[in-house]
Amino acid sequence: LIQVRGRRLGEAGVTTPGRPALNAFVRKRFGAGWGFVPADIDALRDAAQINAVIRALRAMADRAGVDLDRGRR
Repeated sequence: LIQVRGRRLGEAGVTTPGRPALNAFVRKRFGAGWGFVPADIDALRDAAQINAVIRALRAMADRAGVDLDRGRR
């Protein structure tokens, strides 16, 4: 779900598309608070952390007016 939302935000022009950009977003947004962020989003296993990333991507989409289920509103 994280990668799908990240891809859709990239397709809508809200973020830089691609896995490296998504990994950079997670490191920047959550690294200090978590103390450790895996090098790749697929290595993230903690349910609370996964949900936090999903919520952050949803909030970014809402601010940009992007419907993550369909693309731009």
